[in-house]
Amino acid sequence: MKFFEKITPLTSFVFIAFLTWVFIHLYAFLGFFFFLLFPLFYFLNKGRCLACSLTRKRCLLCRVASINRPWAQGRLYWFSSRAFLIFLLFLFSLFFVWLESLALRDFGYPLAPKSAVFEISPKGEYRLGEVFPLEIKVANINLPINAVQAIISFDPELAEVVDISTEGSFASIFIQKEINNEAGYVKFSGGLPNPGFKGPEGVFGKVLLKGKRPGILTVEFLPSSMVLVNDGRGTNILKESTSANYLILPEPVVEENEALTVLGEESEANLIFYEESPKKVAFSFPDVEKKLSLPEAFLDRLASFDSFVVGFWFSVFSLVKNSAIS
Repeated sequence: MKFFEKITPLTSFVFIAFLTWVFIHLYAFLGFFFFLLFPLFYFLNKGRCLACSLTRKRCLLCRVASINRPWAQGRLYWFSSRAFLIFLLFLFSLFFVWLESLALRDFGYPLAPKSAVFEISPKGEYRLGEVFPLEIKVANINLPINAVQAIISFDPELAEVVDISTEGSFASIFIQKEINNEAGYVKFSGGLPNPGFKGPEGVFGKVLLKGKRPGILTVEFLPSSMVLVNDGRGTNILKESTSANYLILPEPVVEENEALTVLGEESEANLIFYEESPKKVAFSFPDVEKKLSLPEAFLDRLASFDSFVVGFWFSVFSLVKNSAIS
């Protein structure tokens, strides 16, 4: 009893409002099925509604139906009035969920799903001293992207990077190009202004490698690589990255390629590039990918559920409409 004494009217109102909110979301998805199953329920329950069955008393609508009036006589009124209310409640719930999905979309929910994939040139065989390109592509781009950061590691004992080529890249601005042949990694970051890039796949750049010792060279992307979607939040949609193995043959090349001109400073084992564009850009790369807080994760799940419900019934109604027209 003491527990119920502590419940304030405000707490009761919040609890009832929460249950109503949950019911509306569930009914937005299941309400039409209830509408379709209602005739079966009517037949099995011998004309009694659910409220009458639970309370064992006649509800208001059933009492109205029993009044001797031309518009409220018999089972036809009972059946049609409840079927109409069930369908009307379903439409109201679906409309509420649709409005909620629009509001959440304005705040950037649901978050962009991870779908992008880094792809690299397939495996091959190269000779000592031969310079060969590794084409870096971004595939499965379902949403417009405006920034990419590619960080690639390799064995510095077997190969070295001599240049980074951005010719033919979908990115128009590159804010960083860095090659470290001592540690064995290459990092380049860039992007493009609004509205970004969208397509099945796009070339981001090429890394030019030269074999130093014979062996199997493994090239792979580091986890800090990113593909940021143009959603105003900088959401990383990189799902996975591929790796590739290249065979460096012991036979040296007959003619050494001409030295490539690069932008930056060169030392014996380290090559560091300056930034190409000193102007400010509209994207940046976080040092550590931000984890979602509990409220953000809840809003993301809620927005995904709303989008699923609205999309499901929109598809169903469109299918019925097209079938009726046909």
